[in-house]
Amino acid sequence: MRNKFYEFSYKPDLEKLWQECVFVFDANILLDLYYNKKVYINFISILENKIPDRIWMPYQVGLEYHINRVDGVKKTSGDYNNFTNGIKGLKGIKKTFKKLSEDHSIDLSKYMDINEISENLNDIENISNELTSKVNETPDFLTDDIIMNKLHEIFEGKTGKQYSNTELNEIYDQGKIRNENKIPPSFKDKGYGDLVLWKQIIDHALENKKPIILVTGDSKKDWWLTSNKDPLCPHPTLIKEFLETVKKDFYMYKLSDFLRESKTYLGTEIENKTIEIAEGIEIMRESTDVLASIDPEYLQQLAESQRRMTEAAMSINFPPLYQQIAESQRRMTEAAMSINFPPLYQQIAESQRRMTEAAMSINIPHIIPKQLSKGQKPQADSEDETDEQNGELENKKHN
Repeated sequence: MRNKFYEFSYKPDLEKLWQECVFVFDANILLDLYYNKKVYINFISILENKIPDRIWMPYQVGLEYHINRVDGVKKTSGDYNNFTNGIKGLKGIKKTFKKLSEDHSIDLSKYMDINEISENLNDIENISNELTSKVNETPDFLTDDIIMNKLHEIFEGKTGKQYSNTELNEIYDQGKIRNENKIPPSFKDKGYGDLVLWKQIIDHALENKKPIILVTGDSKKDWWLTSNKDPLCPHPTLIKEFLETVKKDFYMYKLSDFLRESKTYLGTEIENKTIEIAEGIEIMRESTDVLASIDPEYLQQLAESQRRMTEAAMSINFPPLYQQIAESQRRMTEAAMSINFPPLYQQIAESQRRMTEAAMSINIPHIIPKQLSKGQKPQADSEDETDEQNGELENKKHN
C-alpha cells in the first residue's frame, strides 16, 4: 500500500538533496527582498557564496519579477511614507499631552500616572527615531535598483528560455483540463502562470537530470499540502508528477524555512532575528492574498461600516488627546506592520495600548466641561452626581 501512495508519505534524503539539487526561486521571493536589508544581504550571500553554480531562474520567474517589480517598489515606498506620516502624528500627541500636563487648572495626576504616560511617549519616540533612521537609509529603487542589478549579475547565463506561442497554447489547453480536475498547480489562479513555471522546472530538471528545490512565497493549496492553512509539504500530486517524469527528488520551502535550513545543510550563520523578519514578510503576504481573494463589493461594504462606526465612536466626545492617539495608532500600526520590524513593532503596539488606556481615563466630564455633548449633565457639585454622570457617559460609550 505504501508503494501505491508513496507521494503522501514522501520524504527525500534532505542532506543529499541539498548537496545535489538545483535551487529555483519564485518571483515572489525576489520581490520580497525589497522589504528588508538583512534578509536581502543574507539571501544574496547564500546565492553567491554557497550555491553559485546550482541556481537557475525559469523564464516565467524573470518575466513575473520584472512585470511586478515597479509596483512592488512603489508599495514599499508607500509603506515608508505612511510610517513617516504616523511619526509626525506622535509629535502632536506629545505637544497636547505636555500642554495638558502643564495646565494647572487640570490636575491629571488624580486620574492617570503622568510619569508612566511620559515614559511611554518617550519609548515610542525612541523607537520611531530608530525606525525613521532605517527608512532614511532605504535607497530609491525606482531610480537606482541595486537589487535588480545584483540579481541580473547573479543569474547571468542561468535563466531559462522563453516558450514559443505554440508551446504556451499547448500548456494553456492542458491547464483547462487540469483546472477542471483540480490538478495542481494553478487551479487556484485565474491564469496559467504557475503551470508555465511548473513545466519549465520539469523541463530543466529533465534536461540536466537534477533534483529541484523550489523556494516560493506562494502558500495556496495548489502548491502545498496544508493543515489549518499552514503549508506542510509540497502537494502530493506535484511530487508524484515530478518523480514519475524526472525520476529525481523534488522539494519546496518558504523563504524563512530556506534560510533556517541553510544553517544545517549549507553551513550559513544567519541570525534568528533575520529568519523572524522573513516570517513576518510571509505573514504579510498571506494576509494580502486573503484580502485579494475577497469579493471587492464586500470589502466596500465593510469599509463603509467601519467608517460609520468610527464616526459614531468619535461623537462620544473623547478628548483631543485620545483622538490624536487613536489616529496615530491606526497609521503607525499599518505602516510598522508593512515595514516588518517585528520586535520593534511589538514594543510600539504595547506602548500604544498602555497610552490608550491611560488617555481614555482622562475623559471625565468635570475635566473637560466644554466638550460635553448636548443633553449631558453639567459639572456635578457632589461625588454622587459625578458618579451618576460618569455612569451615563459609560453607557453612551457602550451603546
